[in-house]
Parts: sequence; C-alpha cells; structure tokens
Amino acid sequence: MLDANLDEHGVALLENLSLARPFQPVVTIEHAGASYEAVGEPMTPAEPTQKIEVSVYETTDQRPELKVQMRHVVAKATDEGLRVMDYLIVNNPGDRTWTGTVGADGKPAAMWVPLPAGVKDIEMDGAFHSCCAVLKDGKLVSTAPLMPGQSQFRIAYLVPGEGGKVSMTIEAPAPVGGMMLMVPEDQAGFANVEGLEKGQAFPANGGTTMRAFMGRDIMPGQKVTLTMTGLPVLAEGLCVEIDGRHILDKISLNVPAGQAVALMGANGAGKSTLLRVLATLTAPSEGELRLFGRRIGPAAAAVRSRIGIISHQPMLYRDLSIRENLEFFSRLYDTPSPRARATEMLALVGLTSRSGDAVKTLSRGMVQRAAIARAMMHDPALLLADEPFEGLDAPSARSLETLLNRLRADGRTLIMANHDVARSLALTDKAVLLRRGRLVLDRPSAALTGQEVLEEIART
Repeated sequence: MLDANLDEHGVALLENLSLARPFQPVVTIEHAGASYEAVGEPMTPAEPTQKIEVSVYETTDQRPELKVQMRHVVAKATDEGLRVMDYLIVNNPGDRTWTGTVGADGKPAAMWVPLPAGVKDIEMDGAFHSCCAVLKDGKLVSTAPLMPGQSQFRIAYLVPGEGGKVSMTIEAPAPVGGMMLMVPEDQAGFANVEGLEKGQAFPANGGTTMRAFMGRDIMPGQKVTLTMTGLPVLAEGLCVEIDGRHILDKISLNVPAGQAVALMGANGAGKSTLLRVLATLTAPSEGELRLFGRRIGPAAAAVRSRIGIISHQPMLYRDLSIRENLEFFSRLYDTPSPRARATEMLALVGLTSRSGDAVKTLSRGMVQRAAIARAMMHDPALLLADEPFEGLDAPSARSLETLLNRLRADGRTLIMANHDVARSLALTDKAVLLRRGRLVLDRPSAALTGQEVLEEIART
C-alpha cells in the first residue's frame, strides 16, 4: 500500500514503482469521511504507466430520495430451510455523498434492509461489507456513506424451517421500481406468495423449475410474504428388497397436503411395506423419501412427530382405560397438557362417556375409534391407515367413515390401505394401486369405477 496526497488539481503522481511482478492497482481516496475506489488495469514492465480516474463528491447529511431501482430475490429450498439471495440496486439521485442518519448509538445509517425474522448465516457483498454493516432491530444497516448514482447491495441468509414449513416476510426499505422473487416450483414443495403477481416458470440447474413472482412501484414498508411447504410425501424410486426379493420396486409417489390417497392392491402387493417405509419404520434399500420437505435418512425421528399410524392392530394397552391410554401416549410425544388433549380427542371420536372404561371391555368399533384418538394425540399432519375397517360391523364402519371425513376436512393428509374398493374411492381424492411391488395406477379417485380397479387388481 502506498500513500499520496492530491495536488490542487486533484492529481496524485506515483513514480519509480517496482514492477518486478505484474499487479493490478486499486486506488482509494478518502475525502470528508467517505471512501472512493477505482480498480485499474493490470500493469507490467512493458506497460508501466496508466491514468486512473476516481470520482469524488462532497458530502451531505440530508437524506436524498433513495430508490431501489431493482430488487431480485432468489429462494432455494434446503433441508435446513430457505437459502435466500437478495440483490438490490439502489440509486442516490443527488450530487453529494450521503453520510447517513446518526442513530442513538452514535453510528450513521446510510442504507438499511429489513431482514426476515429468525435469519442466520448472513453473508454480505457489494456495498454491504462486514466492516461497515451491523444488524440492528431486525435490519441490516450499512454505516458506509452512500455516493451518488447506483450502488449494489447483496445479501445471503438462511431462513430456518420447522416441520417442513418456512415462512418469511420481505419488506421494502425504500420505493422499489421493480421486484422479482424466484422460488422453486417442483414436486418437493409448494410456494405461496402474497404481495406479488405470479409470473413465468423457468428451468434451473439440477433439473428443477423456478417460478417468478413480480411487482412494480412497491412503496416503502410494503411487505411480500413467502411460505414454502414441503409435500407431506415425496417418494422417488423406492425399493425394498428382502432375501433377494423386491417387496417394493421403484415406487415414485407424491402426495400434496390435505389429500386423501387410497392404497390398493392384492394381498402381498406391498401396501403394508410401503406404509412402513412412509412411517420411517422400514428403510428403503434404494431411492429417496422426503416427508414434509425433509430428506429421510438417519434423522428420520425428526419427522415422526408429524405422523400418526392407524392399523387393524389398535396399539392400545387393554387393561388401561381409554383416557389412561391417551394420556400415556400424549406424554410419550411430550404433548402439552395431556389431560386436556385427551379430553379433546375423546370428544372427537365420540367416546367421552366411555373414557374411564378399560379397552378390553370395548367393542371392536369403539377400540378402533380409540386407536384413532391415540394416533391423533400429537396432532399429526399425515395419517397412515392400514386396513382400519377390518373387523368392523356396518354401524362401526359408518362411524369410522364419518370420523375420517372429519379429519380430511380438517386438512389432514391421509394414506389408507383398504380392501373395500368402493369405500376407498368414496373416501379419497386419489387412488394408487400396487401389483407385485410396482405402482401400476395413480389416478384421481373420481375418475375411476370400482369395477375398473377390481380388474386392475385381478391382472397378473
């Protein structure tokens, strides 16, 4: 580094520099508390001279009418949440460098960008720099003076997710001429954007698709909200092999939130095995499984609290009362207020008057309703049901249908294996059929008849 003073014409002449090795000069001028920089061309012994011009401005403490000419935000889904890159081109229309507004802490603030709540792993580039930026009251504040013309601010950060869902709010720091928000749009999740108009979709790296949301003339303080929700179930090429036999063979399936799916097939088709894989109780030999946007592997326990399992086996302690069972399972999931939650679930399944009765004294239909209450104690978003109607008489089956419809109306996602084809189609949005471990049918339930499904099942 070399220091030199400017003459009355604003010129500094540096002579007799060593050019033993090529180098690229960077000229920085300090004036009235602001720094101005220009990068020259590479210099070598064969090209020992060059003229570098640096624009220098007088300063002002009067805030100019700043405007964000363009803001481009890219959000990419990761296992931890959303990785966001925020790029702003800010224009200072004045002819002086703004030194910023001095806050109560004595530090100037020339530009600030409100950040979504809970962000971490913040990285900065361009006009934002770690030497001259502070995080204060949820805003990333630049303390460096803002010179006339355009300045580029670049920020990257992580918005953590929870339970397969990420929400973030982007706030305009100044009038924004144009804004584009790019979010992933593929089978891994669903994006909801409020405050911008939906635009075109574009192919991106890795075979994914990005969707653009755009807006113009956005006012200071105006907010854009992005919510990303991972699909409850996204399976790609799942295989389960036992003793050299493929129980599941390249199963690919996606289930949006709130959808009810009928899982059908002959005995031995692989229905129960697929449910065990989706419940994270059986690990696939091959393929990838994502539940609520999270890739399932060694950390499968992280999503089990969002899954409820209903089976022809009730998984209840016979000698305990219904309430005692429910409160016991509630404590296993560390659910707040186990007694209040048990009371709520007893009312849901219509067993309040029998809450003190031992499970072994109940009819088969009542036991199944108690099992559903047990599966709902931790408020799961995904219900996996393996032959829940098995052994029920007609009145009990109708009660169970009513209960399942009520859970669907509440936004639960349901995947149900059931031999009764007509009932399965009536209770679900989509029908999936397995044959010898392969998925051979995946269609809307309303587009199928019971006879068509039975013919598919009968095929060899």
